[in-house]
Amino acid sequence: MKQLAILLLLGTAGFAQQHHDIAQNTVTETTLKPVTLSEVQINRTGKRKENVVKPVTHQKNSAMFMSSIGMEYAFLVTPEKENSALYAITLPLIKIAFEAEGRPGTFERIEYHTLVKIELLANDNGKPGDKIEGLEQTAIVNNEENNKRFDIKLNNEAALPQEGVFVQLTILGRCDAAGNLNHDRDFIVYKDKDDNGKEKKWMEWCQPNFPLTPAPKGTTTFYKDPNYKEGGWQTINEPALHQVKKYPDFNIGFGYTTVTYK
Repeated sequence: MKQLAILLLLGTAGFAQQHHDIAQNTVTETTLKPVTLSEVQINRTGKRKENVVKPVTHQKNSAMFMSSIGMEYAFLVTPEKENSALYAITLPLIKIAFEAEGRPGTFERIEYHTLVKIELLANDNGKPGDKIEGLEQTAIVNNEENNKRFDIKLNNEAALPQEGVFVQLTILGRCDAAGNLNHDRDFIVYKDKDDNGKEKKWMEWCQPNFPLTPAPKGTTTFYKDPNYKEGGWQTINEPALHQVKKYPDFNIGFGYTTVTYK
């Protein structure tokens, strides 16, 4: 991995439309019986081979999905062969940053440090299910080198069941280089009213933003906005800036590396 990943183990109105039209593709929450990584056994005595799924990247600002503080993403990882484990994930990044209205440099490089949390969810018939106990890790995502991707190696290889697992990525907020959240800015909520006078709100924007690709390209992706309690997991049905033809669904081209022992 060439990127610098600092790993910590810790127990304008038009743009805002992305967060206002999210009720169309709601996915019902599941109530699966919790599982643990220990329930999936692999034999690590054989020859180890890495299998890399490359991230799908581009730098088109008109086809990106903007993150906000508290946003949750879930993308599906499936084993290429039996006796496999998840080893690392790769986040595709929009190199030119977007910041909320009122901030300088709307479309230019802005350095950032963002704390994210990584967890695993069961695959419930192609949708994110219950949390899989045994892996909870945080990492600081940054663009100090102005990279288009960011690699995160897991602290422990996660054995993969045949149906695969969903990796959940939660945007915890802006932080310093040591991973300390900037709490004075973390929970700002923007409020506005729609054409009918109904209040709408969303959390403050927060890098990283991700390039979108029309489904079925890229890994199967869902997201959850914490400001909509009834929202649940949803598919991405629209890019952030409305200059691209709409498709039934979009994915984010998250990449990942699995290892197989044989």
